[in-house]
Amino acid sequence: MKVLKAIGVLMVSLANASIAFGQSPITSMSLGPDSIGKVRTAMGITTRISFPEPVMEIVCGDLYDPASGKGVFVAQRSGTAEDPGYDVFVKPVAGKGLSNMFVTTGKTKRRTYNFDLEVVAVVQAHRIVTVTDTRPLATPPDPANVSAVS
Repeated sequence: MKVLKAIGVLMVSLANASIAFGQSPITSMSLGPDSIGKVRTAMGITTRISFPEPVMEIVCGDLYDPASGKGVFVAQRSGTAEDPGYDVFVKPVAGKGLSNMFVTTGKTKRRTYNFDLEVVAVVQAHRIVTVTDTRPLATPPDPANVSAVS
């Protein structure tokens, strides 16, 4: 009985600690064309944002420029130009900052996802963000099932 009580106290303590010290480092977002996902990242942390389709383009409002030393965020996609991957990696190079980012996915059916980026304390930062689209992918009709209208 003492063991069960000790385990119960430990579980409650751990639950309270996760609430007190931050959010889950892994999350998912369902985004549509008129929504903005909030991604929290921190110094020393790279956040991976995963998409349902290949990433074709990234535009970041405050992208770090190594030549001038200005900007807050570094953003990079996985894969190559010929074979783009499904992930974007975001990392801040400053201890505080706020910006936005747009990610365009899909080789044929293009979709643009909107994000606000925020530099936060490490305990509040996302490590992995999985993005799903609120809109279903359109499937072209099968020509064999489409009748001609005369």
